[in-house]
Formats: sequence, structure tokens, C-alpha cells
Amino acid sequence: MNPPTAPTTPRTPTTAAPLVEPTKSNGAATATVAKTKAVAAPAPRAWWQRPMLWAAVAGVLVVSIGSYVAWRLFRTPEPPRMKDAPTDIASFFDSQQYHDLPFERQVAYLKQVEAKEDELVESYRNGSLSDASYRKALEASYLGRHLTRMKKYFELPPGKARDAYLDKLLDKKEAEKAGTSITKKDGTKKPPKPNARDAKDVKAITRDESMEADIIKKWPAETQQQWKQYHAAADARKKLRKEEENKTPGEPAKPATPS
Repeated sequence: MNPPTAPTTPRTPTTAAPLVEPTKSNGAATATVAKTKAVAAPAPRAWWQRPMLWAAVAGVLVVSIGSYVAWRLFRTPEPPRMKDAPTDIASFFDSQQYHDLPFERQVAYLKQVEAKEDELVESYRNGSLSDASYRKALEASYLGRHLTRMKKYFELPPGKARDAYLDKLLDKKEAEKAGTSITKKDGTKKPPKPNARDAKDVKAITRDESMEADIIKKWPAETQQQWKQYHAAADARKKLRKEEENKTPGEPAKPATPS
């Protein structure tokens, strides 16, 4: 006899999920989502819309402007140019910056002041120069004038040539002082050119001789020695001419000045 078997449960057949084909509506939805994502992504900014860039530019400008201002405030000013106003050159004379220049450039400034002496006189008249500044300018002009004469003096051979040159300078000075014409070598008369510094309204203001010794001692030793020799010869020649004028007739002439 066979054993009883368990009742069998009937199997329910499995039904597969129906395949859903994409429809036009589903494709449109997918495209809409992609488009939305594309619009939502931020576009790259143009360079003028970047605040960090502008901040960097502003920083560079601030540093540059600050550096320029500091340079203008604390820089050593440039020496005046030779074509600048004579008042600028005169005020530069005897400054520390002037004394720091090579001697040749110092002489160039002195000669330029001497060349523009008439303009300096006019500047003093119209109030552009004070008494002190004008006196310094006259001293600079004097030094420039006599450095030029000294150079010409030592370019001549010692003896009669140098004495003749000194006589020429003394004749010119005496003619200007007396207002008489100067007799040239060919016998023609040359009217004296009046010096602007000798005009009545400014004649009382004289050069500042107190600064002369301090200026000259800073010159090269050779130039200092020539300066002394030139002025000693000029003074001796002037004294000799004065004695010749005052001597009695028949008195022997004194020897010429040593050159």
C-alpha cells in the first residue's frame, strides 16, 4: 500500500511585465529635462565682470601711485638745465647739490649766470629775486666772468702778451666807468656797453663776497693757484698803471708786472 502524498498546490503561471515602447511624449520629456539642465548651468563671466580681477588691478594702481608720490616727495631734484630761467640757475648756485657736481659743470653754471646777468638784474627789479639771492647771483656772475678771463690769461705766453691782455681789461673797465669810448687797435672808437648791474637803481646792491673764500677752497688745487696768480698780476698791473699816471716827467718807468 502506497503512502499518502501531500496535496499539490497548483502553480500560478508568471506573467512577464509588458514592454513599454518609448512614445513621442516620453522623448519630449527627456529633451525638456536636458534643456533645463543646460539652461541652469552658469555661463563663464567676461573678464570685466570678474571682481577678483578688478581688485588686483586696483591694488596695482594703488601701489604704483603711492610709489610715484613717494618718488616725487623724496627724490633728489635734477639740476636746472642751462636753458632754464636765470633765477632757477642762480638759486641753484651754492647749494650742496651744486657743490657735488664735477668742477667742470660748476664752471659751466657760473658762466651761464654771467651770460644772463642782465636778465638777473631785471628779475631783481621786478621782485623775482630777493636782495640775498641777487647778491649771490652777482657773486656767481663775478666768478664765472673771471674764470673765463683767467683761462685766457694763462693761454697766453708769459710777459708782454699777458700784460697787454690785462691792459685791455683795465682799459675797458675804465672806459665803462667814465662812459667814454674805447680805442681799438685799428684806431676806431667803440662806445662802452653799460653794465646792467651798474644802473643807479641797483648799483648799491653788491655781490656777496663773504661766500667767495668758501667756494674757491672747494676748487681743484691747480685752479686755486691760478686764481691767486691771475688776481695778483691784475692788481699789480693796475697799481703800475696808476703809478705811471702819477709819476713826474722824466722819472724812469718801473718794470712790468711779473706774469
